[in-house]
Amino acid sequence: MKNNYRLIASLTLLVCLCFAPTLRTAAQTTTETHTPAAPPNDGKMHDMTITLLNGTSVSYTLTELDSVTFLDGIGMKVYTMQNAGTSVDYLFSQMSKVDYLVERQHDDLDTNANANWNILLNDYGDVPTAADGQLLTPVSGATRNMAWRLEYPRLNTDGTSQVNVWATNAYGVTLSLEWDNEKVANRWTCYQMHDGLPNNSVGRDDTWKEDPYIPTATRSVDADYKGSGYSRGHLCPSMDRQSARDQNAQTFYFSNAHPQWQSHNGGIWEKIEKVVNGWGFNSSVRDTLYVVKAATIDDVVLNGTTSDGVYAQKCNGRLIVPKYFYMAVLKVKNGKYSAIGFWTEHTNDAQSSNTPAKCAISIDELERRTGIDFFCNLPDAIENEVEASFQLSDWGL
Repeated sequence: MKNNYRLIASLTLLVCLCFAPTLRTAAQTTTETHTPAAPPNDGKMHDMTITLLNGTSVSYTLTELDSVTFLDGIGMKVYTMQNAGTSVDYLFSQMSKVDYLVERQHDDLDTNANANWNILLNDYGDVPTAADGQLLTPVSGATRNMAWRLEYPRLNTDGTSQVNVWATNAYGVTLSLEWDNEKVANRWTCYQMHDGLPNNSVGRDDTWKEDPYIPTATRSVDADYKGSGYSRGHLCPSMDRQSARDQNAQTFYFSNAHPQWQSHNGGIWEKIEKVVNGWGFNSSVRDTLYVVKAATIDDVVLNGTTSDGVYAQKCNGRLIVPKYFYMAVLKVKNGKYSAIGFWTEHTNDAQSSNTPAKCAISIDELERRTGIDFFCNLPDAIENEVEASFQLSDWGL
C-alpha cells in the first residue's frame, strides 16, 4: 500500500531508505495538530482526522489508507485501500485542521508479525549520496516511508540493503527496488498498476543510466554490461510505465535490471511480461495490480534441495548472473484478492515451447524457493488464503 505524504514540487523525486533489524517498541499515543493542514512532522503515515470549517470531521485509520498527497497551497488527496485509483479531495480553503495520531503502537497491526511495520526504519529522512556516503537534505517533502505499500516484500534486514523509490510529480510512485550493496545486485523491484497510471503510449526512453543514490562502489554501471553478451534485463519493464516520458525514463536505471541472456529476455520472460502488462492495463481484470519482479541472488530451494541461485561466472567479472527469474503478482477486484507466481530458468535459449501457464506457481511455493516473504503487509487471513494456491482460469491462462 502507498504510505507517502508528498509535496508536489517541480522536481522528480527519489527516495532511498535504509533498514535495520530492530523491532518496533511500544510507544505513547500523542496527537499532532496542524492548522492549517500540513503533512505530519515526521513524514510517516498515521491515523488522521480531517476537520472541515463546517464542523464536519472525517477520520482515517492507518489500515484504511493507501496514500495521501499534498498539493502545496491547494489541498490534499486521500486514497484508501478500497479505492486506490480514486482520491477523496479536501481543499485547504474548506479545512480547519488535521490531527495525526502519532507514535501509536498499533496492537491490531502488530499481530501481523511478518509485516514491514514491525521493522523499525533507520532515519526515514536521510538519503546517502553516491559520492562519499554523507547525508543529503531530502528534496522538499520527498523522503517518505514506503514500506507499508502492499506490493512490498518483506524487507531484508541484514544491514547490506537499501530501498530506492522513484516517483514523478504527475503520477506518483513509479517503482520501488531493494538493492544489495554487498552483492551489487537488485533483490527485487515492485510497483502497482491501476487506472491512475494510464497507458498513454509514450514509448521508450532507452537511456540507461547509473542510479545516483547507490554508492559509487556498489552501483552497477554501463561497463558492467558492455561486451559481456548479456542484455540489461528490465525488472519493471518500460511497457508497464507508459503514463509519461519521465515516468518511463525511471525504468532505465541499472538498479532496475539484471544481466540476462537476450534469448531469455526476449523469450519466455517477455511472454510473461506481456501477460502481466495486459492485466495491468485492463480494469476489467483488476482494480489494482501489485507486482514484484526479481531474480535469484541467493541460494534457492527446489524440491527440498538447496543449491546456488547464481552462475559461477559473473557478468564482466562483477555482476551476479541469476539462474532464475521470477514474478509475484497480486490483484484486487471488487474487494477480492488473488495471487499468482511465475518461475523461469535463466538459460541461453528462447524456451519457445514454454508458456506463462507452465511457469505459474503459488506464492507459497515461490517463497519456499526464494526465502522471500511476498505481500507481507496483507492481513494474515487474506495472505494465507491467496498465497496457498491459484487457479489459472482466474488469470485467463
